[in-house]
Amino acid sequence: MNQADLDRILELESSLSFAGFGAGDVRLNETDAERKNRFENDRQSLRQSLALCQRVVAWLTANVAKTDAIDNSQSSYGLKHVAENEIGEYVSNGVFIAAAIFAGYRYQLCRQGSLNAFFNMAVPV
Repeated sequence: MNQADLDRILELESSLSFAGFGAGDVRLNETDAERKNRFENDRQSLRQSLALCQRVVAWLTANVAKTDAIDNSQSSYGLKHVAENEIGEYVSNGVFIAAAIFAGYRYQLCRQGSLNAFFNMAVPV
């Protein structure tokens, strides 16, 4: 994975940011402009997280098998914690999602408005 790959993922998934898909819940007293600005800042943070994305890709490809079906029992948010424990550093939801997309896992949004996704992964226990 290189910067052009990460940029392609961000182009493909225009709602993907450091936090995951979208900007998440509206915060108390947050204007539409502030929410849009927060989302754009989160996209830039993800764009600047190439090295961490690469470490997550390496861990995924070495440790997580692809399954035939997308598993809707564990979301990207839960899976990113598994990666954090294995890698030994913080992994954002968006970094995990971008790495998984690059590594070729299929995915679907958990639900409309959710930051999270489900993947076709057999997560190690």
